Amino acid sequence: APRIKQTAKYLWIIYLGLIFLMTITLYIEGIIFDIDKLNLFHSLCHAFGTIGTAGFSTYNNSIATFDSSIITWTFILFMFLSATNFTLHFIFLTKGSFKYFKNSEFKTYIKIILFIGLFFFIGISNLDLTNHISNQNFTLYDKLESAFFYATSFVTTTGFTQSNYLDWNNSSLIIIFILLFLGGCAGSTTGGIKLIRTLLIFKYLKSTIKKIIHPNGVYPIRIGNKEVSTDIIQSVLGFYFIYIFIFILLSLIISLTSNTDLVSSLAVSASTIGNVGPGLGIIGPLGNWSDFTDLTKWILSFCMLLGRLEIFTVIILFSKTYWKR
Repeated sequence: APRIKQTAKYLWIIYLGLIFLMTITLYIEGIIFDIDKLNLFHSLCHAFGTIGTAGFSTYNNSIATFDSSIITWTFILFMFLSATNFTLHFIFLTKGSFKYFKNSEFKTYIKIILFIGLFFFIGISNLDLTNHISNQNFTLYDKLESAFFYATSFVTTTGFTQSNYLDWNNSSLIIIFILLFLGGCAGSTTGGIKLIRTLLIFKYLKSTIKKIIHPNGVYPIRIGNKEVSTDIIQSVLGFYFIYIFIFILLSLIISLTSNTDLVSSLAVSASTIGNVGPGLGIIGPLGNWSDFTDLTKWILSFCMLLGRLEIFTVIILFSKTYWKR
């Protein structure tokens, strides 16, 4: 929009509109399926937690509390919409133009969720899994539902939990660890690095390899039909480097201040700056953050803000040159 005020207004309309739509949907589903724990208050709280990709639930067992396949798929849908670039929602609502599949980041976003969902499902299809709420064995459909739920929950950095994914095979847990970094689309409420940056890095690597093979060739890097400038590429590379550096440093600080194991230290660090919530080790779906020391909690709190403000914003605020006239 031509004015910042208009842009803010449209963002608020889309954000609050999605919250309202999800609240009403959950509330109606709670009535239809006679789910007492999904009244208007809890519907509203879960809508805020979903559209803000925050993952907070009013129940200790998160989404598993509702024990409903329809409710689970409702969360999957709205988590997916929340991590989609709000610009695409804006274009669709104001101009009626469905340009989602013309956006390279959105197409990558869908492919990643589908691929990871299928990867999870294949990995756990032969495992003997038990629902930690009902103590019943998972059916093949339950495993499919859980696979796509967690694929969406981690890619969007929402962090809702539905079953104990720590019982899954190691390859799935490795993918979950990677997803703690990835993030959803730019221009959404999601945390993490953001898909557009990762997409740009892969395009840069592809261009570099071509340049090594054919030194005289010209291989511009494009996102959609637009060529990306060298300054932007350097900025993204710098962001990646700083992000990984902070992840390593935070992992060391966590291990020193709270005496956690290796997996937990790495997962807590990645989950914190990626604003995901759950992770591996002591912060798995059945765990929480209460065992950390007060010092560790203060450090983690700062790093949560650091990750949410996209690092550079905070670094600039602490830069001496920023405050000089």
